Amino acid sequence: MQKGGKLTRAERTMLQSMATGTGAAPPTATNLADLAAILGVSRQLLNAWKKRKDAPKAAANGTHDVAAWREFMRRNDLKGGEPATQDAAKDQSESRLQKLFDECIPVRSLYPANRHKKRNNTIHFANGMTLWVLGANNKTNLQRRSIRWLIMDECWRAPTGHMAEAEARVTAFGWLGKCLFMSQGGEEDDDTHRKFETTSMREWTFACPHCHHRQPFRWEQVEWSKDARDESGEWDFQQVFIDAGYATYDVYRECATHGWTALMGDRRATFTHKVKGRKSVERFYSPRRKVVLGRDQSCSVFYWSNLNIKDTLARLRRNQNPDNGPVWEVPDDIDEDYLAQMESEHRIKKNGKWLWERIGSRPNHLWDAESMQVAAATMLKIVGREAISLTPVDTPDEEP
Repeated sequence: MQKGGKLTRAERTMLQSMATGTGAAPPTATNLADLAAILGVSRQLLNAWKKRKDAPKAAANGTHDVAAWREFMRRNDLKGGEPATQDAAKDQSESRLQKLFDECIPVRSLYPANRHKKRNNTIHFANGMTLWVLGANNKTNLQRRSIRWLIMDECWRAPTGHMAEAEARVTAFGWLGKCLFMSQGGEEDDDTHRKFETTSMREWTFACPHCHHRQPFRWEQVEWSKDARDESGEWDFQQVFIDAGYATYDVYRECATHGWTALMGDRRATFTHKVKGRKSVERFYSPRRKVVLGRDQSCSVFYWSNLNIKDTLARLRRNQNPDNGPVWEVPDDIDEDYLAQMESEHRIKKNGKWLWERIGSRPNHLWDAESMQVAAATMLKIVGREAISLTPVDTPDEEP
């Protein structure tokens, strides 16, 4: 700011994370989820940074030194919201693109006969075309290549200048070269914004299936359940839960803007709740916590037990008899990918503790979404022991 320049996304996030009641960020974070939120990065990115030899280590009590992590980020020129790394690009190719190619007969027929020419990040097709799936964070990936068709996803995360570097690789093909940039909105005057201003800036729209009127996608046009109204007849947006496990502070800001509630999975088995006139009770979700983002800007967040909530989902899926309680059901036209993601994690024992772990690189987004529905149902006393008992009882940390 002394130089008169604009704040970067990481700097702005850091300032927002410091905007607490005392005017300063806490010196330590109790767990990785809290540390990621304070630093303004995703837990996935933080876990990748932890593997570096010079990354700060957790204290004996499991807490993390916030100042040490900020110094680590400064020393290594690391920013929040990093673009896709090579590992992320490999995972995208393996879990999504190549599965799509395998199901598309015209594409599959062009696979090379030599299996060594078909890898996760590079495929040399039989017709002479080469496909590269690379992370945009590494500028070397964008150099020394002649690219005819460039497809760049989530451009707002790319470092400054990397979009232009990638686009320059297409110029050798003249008018035959094509660039497709896909992204959510970035920051004002960043590369994504400037590229958007060179286009016709049209909005993505859809046609109403009843009146056929074409209209843009906007939140105010989303029709929620009629049961989601408050006492005054207005929509109760606090009944909307959003996963804050990725891009945590971006989610917090959206929750603060729209009145939504953030959910965060946590490794703890239970959370202590104080009940008026009674002893404290243990539940599979935390009490409501307030996250302060700035002056007059805050949102609510609940943590939920990865172990016990997913155990509950597993029990619901096993029960097929309504007489024995709620059952997990799916529509007749359920998608195969949805069912596959329901088998994306398994319960294993590590270091003497039970936990749910992803199987290989299987996509598990829908499994997490189902788990958060169970967390919400547990809070509302629809499922769980409090749904059938006035006295909340904790489930021991053992196999379901």
